[in-house]
Amino acid sequence: MKQGVRILALNDSPFTLSDKKTLVIGIIGREGVIEGVISFYVSVDGTDSTKQILRSVRKSRFADQIKVIALNGTVIAGMNVIDLPMIKKYLKVEPIAITRTKPHHKLLEDVARRRLGKERVHAIRTLNDGLAVEKIGGYYTQRISKSEKPRPGMVGLCVHLLRLAHLVASGVTRGESKGRL
Repeated sequence: MKQGVRILALNDSPFTLSDKKTLVIGIIGREGVIEGVISFYVSVDGTDSTKQILRSVRKSRFADQIKVIALNGTVIAGMNVIDLPMIKKYLKVEPIAITRTKPHHKLLEDVARRRLGKERVHAIRTLNDGLAVEKIGGYYTQRISKSEKPRPGMVGLCVHLLRLAHLVASGVTRGESKGRL
């Protein structure tokens, strides 16, 4: 991934399991520049995250400029699984899930099984089986492309934008930002 590419970092707002929907904030930026913000809602523990991401990016004025979509993990709004291969196929951008800690796929599957059933476990397992997991720049990354490894600086920029999305989402829903990415 070349320097100066536009990144869309997506993060959900705080929610409870009794909420029907939660706000997702997207920050569009590149090295040293924040260029825009998008927002949309997804269902808590639903199945609409991928559809909402596709719809929101396509209708954005930044759609043709975004080259990377950074996510804080492979699920959003509880257990709403994000289909990274579908995002890559339809948007022609590289999705990358970034976390501080090593992804615990079995734990995620166990939670999905208890709360939502076998279909969601299958979706999580199918997604995770197709992802390359690597530690880059102190963070764990999950991505589809096994050939082009992101530079630590790119991962760091993604984390910075994810943190900003987290702060905005938290501030909008709680009235004040709180917590750490």
